[in-house]
Amino acid sequence: MAKQEKEPQAPPQDGAETTEPGAGGNAATDSVLIAAIERQNAQIEELGRLTARLAEQLADARAQSERDSAFLSAVDSVRTASSAITATAAQRMAAPQVQGPAYTTAPEQDDRCGEGPCECIAQNCCCFEIVMTSVRALAMQPFEVEDSTANPWSKMELRMFAYLDGGIGAVIPSMFSTIDVDKLLQWPGVKVTIERRIGIVCLPKGRTRVVGINLDVIESDAGALERLTGGRDEEGSNRGTMLLDCCCTTPQTLSFDVQFTSGGQGGGAIEAEFTARRTC
Repeated sequence: MAKQEKEPQAPPQDGAETTEPGAGGNAATDSVLIAAIERQNAQIEELGRLTARLAEQLADARAQSERDSAFLSAVDSVRTASSAITATAAQRMAAPQVQGPAYTTAPEQDDRCGEGPCECIAQNCCCFEIVMTSVRALAMQPFEVEDSTANPWSKMELRMFAYLDGGIGAVIPSMFSTIDVDKLLQWPGVKVTIERRIGIVCLPKGRTRVVGINLDVIESDAGALERLTGGRDEEGSNRGTMLLDCCCTTPQTLSFDVQFTSGGQGGGAIEAEFTARRTC
């Protein structure tokens, strides 16, 4: 066979690259891989930015949730306090105000008001001193010579027990002595000063209390002529009330008369006067 001769190749033109077939395929593959890696890196960066934004939004959401919880808790506390205040006010308005005796309520049940001289244990209390201030004759005893207005030297001898509701009080002047009172025919007698405290009453500020004051009186027939003529002791009792209020600092007065309607038959009457003075 005849041997074929190679045809001569044309020389490359200016600017054209000469590459081997194998070398050109490797370069294209590398370019594709590099572009894919760059796109992947860009996606990773974008994913990182999204993750950071999500973390910030989650932190903001948690902070907002905590603020909302604190606000709701504060609202619940205000509602609870408001309900308690409303219930207390309703109970105070619904409960009747008891104006009972002066010494029947214990200090712990009466806003810690003490019952001694000026013993306001709390600043929202006040105390009053109840004092018997005077006594005088309104009518002598017409059926007893020694105690009638027919005798210019006649006098009624009095022994009294003044007390508040509950029995707290004082014997005036004492168990073994008397107070003398007299009068002219047409006028009441001159007041005889007593100034004897019979009790202390304490009450909460903003409230009032009705205090009952009682007086038992004996007109003692201890004179020789009275005993000789068979005279017996005359007796009488009466009661008055006084309204106490912490807002009132002016002393309050109360007076009432006592008629001798039991015991002896001598008759007669006296008038007693009491004062409530705020001590604290």
